[in-house]
Amino acid sequence: LRMFKRNCREHGLAEMPFDVASPIIHHDGCDMVVPHPGPLHLRVVATDMAALGNRHVLHLDCKDLCSAEEPAKVPKKADPELPRGRWPRTSRVVPNEPPSTEELPKVHVSALKFLIAWSFDVFKFNGSKPAGGVLYQVGTALAAHAGLLGVLVDEDTWKCLLLHIEAGYRENPYHNACHAADVAQATMCMINTSGLVRQLTKVELLAAIFAALIHDLQHPGVSNVFLTNTRDPIAILYNDIAVLENHHAATGFELMKDHELDITEKLSDADAKRFRLVVIRIVLGTDMTVHGPHLDSLKGRITKADLDLDAS
Repeated sequence: LRMFKRNCREHGLAEMPFDVASPIIHHDGCDMVVPHPGPLHLRVVATDMAALGNRHVLHLDCKDLCSAEEPAKVPKKADPELPRGRWPRTSRVVPNEPPSTEELPKVHVSALKFLIAWSFDVFKFNGSKPAGGVLYQVGTALAAHAGLLGVLVDEDTWKCLLLHIEAGYRENPYHNACHAADVAQATMCMINTSGLVRQLTKVELLAAIFAALIHDLQHPGVSNVFLTNTRDPIAILYNDIAVLENHHAATGFELMKDHELDITEKLSDADAKRFRLVVIRIVLGTDMTVHGPHLDSLKGRITKADLDLDAS
C-alpha cells in the first residue's frame, strides 16, 4: 500500500473523495478485494492512462487496513429457504392469526342432510353457533357429500384449510363467513339440482366449492370503486381491475402455500392447473361489472337450446 501511494504521488495524480463498502484494487492485472467490516472512505485517483496502462487506480485512505495482518472473512450468505408445497412462498403475507388445529371440531354431516336443498337455512344454522364456525361445518359437509374427502383431498388438510379461511373473514354485516357458507351451499344446490353435477369432474367440483368459500375472503367492507378512488394499496397492486376479486383469489392460494393446508397436494400437475384455472374464473366472475355479460350469455344459450346438461 505504501508503494502504491508513493507511485501515485510521483505521477502527481489528483484525488476525489467518495465512499464504497467493498473496494477492488486493479494492480498489475490482478484484482484484489479488500474486505472491511464497515464502509471505507476511499479517494479516486484521476488516472494517468499513459503511465498506468489504462487501469483505474483506487487510493485507500484507511489506517486500520494497513495494520491488518489477515483479511477479514466475508460471511457466507445463507441458502434461501426452499419452497414448501406446490405454491412457493412470496413476500405476500396473510395477516390473519391462524387458528389452532390440534383438535379439529367434529362435523355432523347427518345433521346437515338437507344441505343440498334450496330450503336449507344457513343463517339459522349459524345461529346455533356450530363448532368451528358455519363455514367450517358447511364446507366440510359439502365436500363430504361430493365424495371428495379421503379420495381427492385429505380430510384433515381440508378441515385445517377451512379453519384458516373462516378466520380470514372479517366481521362485516354482509361479506362475512356466513355469507360465504351461504354462497357455497347455494352453488352446490344449483349444481346438483340442475344436473350440472354430471358434467363436472371431481377436480372441478372441488374448485367450485373452494371458490365459493373464498370468493369474499378478507373483504374490507367497501367496494372496488371506493378502493380505486382512494388509491388503496390493493387497487394499486391490481391496477384498478377487479381489485377485490383478485385479492380474494390470491389470498386463498396464499393460504395453500403452507403444505399443511395444500388441498392440491394429491393432485397431478395437470389437475392442479385445472383446479387453479376454475377457481380464478369463478372468483373473478363475481365482479359485478361482468355479471351482465355473463347473464346475457347464459340467456342466449338457453334461448338457442344449446345448453344440454344431460349430454354425455
